Amino acid sequence: MTRGAAEPRQRLKAHWLDVAAGRQRRGDPGLYSYNLVSVARGDLARLRALHVRYFHELRQIVSDSREPDCVALVAMQLFELGA
Repeated sequence: MTRGAAEPRQRLKAHWLDVAAGRQRRGDPGLYSYNLVSVARGDLARLRALHVRYFHELRQIVSDSREPDCVALVAMQLFELGA
């Protein structure tokens, strides 16, 4: 769901973030990681570029996957606090 009006996409993103948060609160198995960092704006731009590259590589792996036998949620966020 990558095209169309922004509001339904935002609701869908919020839903999956809620799913991830609920599972983390329950202690369900998974990788629940975070980094709260202080960086220069130029480095934040570099982190954003890295984030986008990771997302595209992840999507390529999914696209190349043959005979999938499980479903996984990958939740990623990167935003400036106080912005």
